Amino acid sequence: MNMPDLIRQGIVREIPPNNSRAKSLLHMSMQAMRVILKIELTNESSEIIFRELYECLRQAIEAIGYRRGYKFENHESIKSFVFEMLGNKSLANDFDRYRKIRHGINYYGETVSVETTAKAIEDIPRYIKEISLK
Repeated sequence: MNMPDLIRQGIVREIPPNNSRAKSLLHMSMQAMRVILKIELTNESSEIIFRELYECLRQAIEAIGYRRGYKFENHESIKSFVFEMLGNKSLANDFDRYRKIRHGINYYGETVSVETTAKAIEDIPRYIKEISLK
C-alpha cells in the first residue's frame, strides 16, 4: 500500500515534525544497539539479539518519521515510508523481511539461525547510520 492510501486510512498520521522526539528516539536506538552488539552470538542468544536489533531499526526509522512529520500505527506501514519517502528499496525490503522474522519469534516461538542474526548484525547498524543522516 502506498503512503497516500495509508494516510487516508489513518495507518500513517501526518503530525507536526518533532525534532526533539526524533533525536531522543534515535539516541535510544543507538544506545540499545551498542549494548546488544556486545552480546556473544550463539544459538541461545540468536533470537534475542535479532529481535532487539529489529527494534533498534524500527525505532530509528520511527525517529526519522517524527523528524519528517509522520507517525506510524503499525510496523507494516514503515516499509512504505522507507520505500517512498526515504527512497531506499533495499532497506524497505530488508525491514519487511526482518519484521516477519521478528513476528515469528514473538508470536510463534520460531528460532532464527546464527547466520541470519549475523547478517542482521552486519546490516542493521549500517542502515541505522545511513538513515540517521537523513
